[in-house]
Amino acid sequence: MGTPSYEGKQVYMGLDVHREFFVASCICDGVVVKRCRMPGTAQAVISLVSKEFGGASVRAAYEAGKLVSVMTSRLLADFPGS
Repeated sequence: MGTPSYEGKQVYMGLDVHREFFVASCICDGVVVKRCRMPGTAQAVISLVSKEFGGASVRAAYEAGKLVSVMTSRLLADFPGS
């Protein structure tokens, strides 16, 4: 069984943000397709999107909190095409 293709699909990602780690839940076509814990860095989020959801349109949301402005700045600075 090969890796699923998300080419041309819409993927929604919810991030539970903690100081040291993030937990991502990703949904496509109404089905949870990925749940994972990752280091709490913008680069970890970018890596997940690039490796798992290449060719997809990914929309992400994360909770408001103390780290929101830092996270937003890092994602906008590091994400290709932003």
